[in-house]
Amino acid sequence: MTLPRAAAAALLALATLLTGGCSTFDGRGLLGETPAPPAVIVDIDAPDALRDLLRQHLDLARLPVLAPGEAVGEQELDRLVAATPAQVRSLLETEGYFEPEVTVARAGVGADGVPKVTVRVEPGARVRIGSVTIDVQGELDALARGGDVPAQATLRALRDEWPLPAGKPFRNDAWSGAKTSTLVRLQRDGYLGAAWSGTGAQIDVAAGTAQLFVVADSGPLFRTGELRIEGLERYGEAPVRHLAGFRRGTAATEELLLDYQERLVESGLFATAVVAVDADAERADAAPVLVRVQERPLNEATVGVGISTNVGPRASLDLTNREVFDLPLAARNAFEVAEKRQSWNGEVRSRSTASSSPRSRSRRRRPTSTPAPTCRRAARRPRCRATTTTSGAASTT
Repeated sequence: MTLPRAAAAALLALATLLTGGCSTFDGRGLLGETPAPPAVIVDIDAPDALRDLLRQHLDLARLPVLAPGEAVGEQELDRLVAATPAQVRSLLETEGYFEPEVTVARAGVGADGVPKVTVRVEPGARVRIGSVTIDVQGELDALARGGDVPAQATLRALRDEWPLPAGKPFRNDAWSGAKTSTLVRLQRDGYLGAAWSGTGAQIDVAAGTAQLFVVADSGPLFRTGELRIEGLERYGEAPVRHLAGFRRGTAATEELLLDYQERLVESGLFATAVVAVDADAERADAAPVLVRVQERPLNEATVGVGISTNVGPRASLDLTNREVFDLPLAARNAFEVAEKRQSWNGEVRSRSTASSSPRSRSRRRRPTSTPAPTCRRAARRPRCRATTTTSGAASTT
């Protein structure tokens, strides 16, 4: 082959690699060769959901993926076949099947000489939850026994909202998820150090039931202490403290902190606000409340243009000043000039008049799977704003 032809052939091969080999890959490999056969062909006869589980996790079924094209020796294949029944039983136990019938057998070889193995599974009856016992230790238990209404409500909710009631199938994933969501619920109600002091699942295979036992140590109830404010440059701490809406010693619940975040953003002074509680258990009685804010600029202007059938072409200008005459006042002026209408709307309000009252519980409810013991989330932008205002408006048509 001459040098130019050799160079052309090399360039063609390189182009084929870079473009994925579309012209030569047709399922036969880069240069047309037949792909290597799998190490073993595994046929799994089981209910659909369990078949997928077994195919993903059985060593024998994963062999073609882990070692594609590599031949498996007879001794190694016999070892994998012998280990498969125990692996199947272990996997099915995680789904609540404790008495499956498992048959694994060699089924000869295919036309291409690849060994075949069949795995047949009869899962049997599924174990279901028989009973659930939920106990609590720590300050939550002491408060509930002493008649504290919020503590009694938290304890009642833990038991009423337990995700695995009697009669449900027992699954390891669901069991782990139930324990996690229960701790999250305690953290949302101010018990930031909540942990399990003991959990257990007693399986009665003959009866087909699982008895669940969980004991939570709530730890101390975290109560709000001093406010520690970061991010202020222009506005001072007064509006931030005013918008807190709670006193020192208030239970540091998720709802309390998230409502505070929203009030900070609704004030119009801050683009974002994050409220968190110092989770040091030694200071739980007066936990510092960390408030981090990002201020909005003192002055903002928004310009818009458009056209409509009612007023024709129009232009608008919206001006906001968040410190009028060096006073804690915010002013907004909105101008619109159109072919058929000209208008102005103005508003002056106190910077700290956003409502500091708690939000309705139904609006703030969250799934128990959401971990937010310190409420590290930027508050949402407001849909509306409650203010005390002095306003004026003028328009001509």
